[in-house]
Amino acid sequence: MSPKSAANIISNLSNSEAVLILAQMNLDAKSQILEKMNPDKAADLSILLKDQAYSKDLDILALQERVNQLTQELDQLKKDQVEYQQLASTLSNMSPDKAAQTIISISNQNSNKARAILSVMDPLSRSKILNEMEPNIAAKLSIGLVN
Repeated sequence: MSPKSAANIISNLSNSEAVLILAQMNLDAKSQILEKMNPDKAADLSILLKDQAYSKDLDILALQERVNQLTQELDQLKKDQVEYQQLASTLSNMSPDKAAQTIISISNQNSNKARAILSVMDPLSRSKILNEMEPNIAAKLSIGLVN
């Protein structure tokens, strides 16, 4: 494979995945690929390569990377959950008609976020808010809560 083709493919990987692949190459191959990349991406990868802890077991490195990635995703989900709970609490303290308008606006931008907010809301507040919506909108959001 040409260095340019390899550079294009590696550029589309996450930095940590790219480093795992580049770390297994000889110096000439790495250099040829890095010189064909966007300079910013090449610089980032070069720094990460310099700091790379070399391991003879690629499976362990790949698993460690996957664990790190999943841990970051879990941390983001926890952060999102707290934000949804805070927003749900705020909306629960608003008048139901204003909260309904706000949820509809959020739903128009991102229906999954609107459902996530409604899902963490206490049932009484949620029912009051859904009651203020047009039936088809309330139905659409409610169906999303059980799926």
